[in-house]
Amino acid sequence: MSQYLLGKMYHEGQRVPQNHVEAAQWYRKAAEQLAQAQKRAATLRAMIDAHLKQ
Repeated sequence: MSQYLLGKMYHEGQRVPQNHVEAAQWYRKAAEQLAQAQKRAATLRAMIDAHLKQ
């Protein structure tokens, strides 16, 4: 979440100089972090489902 907020700050120039390149880098990092969290959640769901079927 912090990476997204930093991206938004750079995108809009809130408390930092506006910089769309920097904003894009932070948005990309946020997206990568979200994708990793989604993979972990899917793995956890599969493990729980497998355990419940036993």
